[in-house]
Amino acid sequence: MGAGDFPAGVGPAGFDPVADPSAPGSRQPAAILFDLATKRYLFNPDGTAQEIHPVDQAVAFAFGFEQGSCPSTPNVGNRIRAEIRRLLPSSANKAIDLAKLALKRLTDAGDIQIVAIEPSSPVRGRFIVHVDYVNLRLPTGVSDARSIRRLTI
Repeated sequence: MGAGDFPAGVGPAGFDPVADPSAPGSRQPAAILFDLATKRYLFNPDGTAQEIHPVDQAVAFAFGFEQGSCPSTPNVGNRIRAEIRRLLPSSANKAIDLAKLALKRLTDAGDIQIVAIEPSSPVRGRFIVHVDYVNLRLPTGVSDARSIRRLTI
């Protein structure tokens, strides 16, 4: 038996006829959008997964989960709700520090730049924290590709 489809000596060694190309399959997204509110992956009406940039999804996981709530990654998440019960003027700076700590891995890696962190208490007895950031891993050629994104917990 020769190397390839032809018997030894009949055709060029190792030569195979070119096969017809297969039909293109569906492209897999780099990261699937995980909705923090519903704690589910989101899908389009045609059944394909909704795509998100991997850095934006990493920010959502690092800032949107309470640290220790995901057993497979106990160090991912924030400690804001665990350490602050009520937002006071004295605890606002602590909330900012805890938000920076949750996103430290991403800022150190050069994935994001934090623009602003704003803790507020719009309803008595509850507080929220907004983080505005820029995804530095997006291409710079698009004029609005690096626009500021906002995440709220």
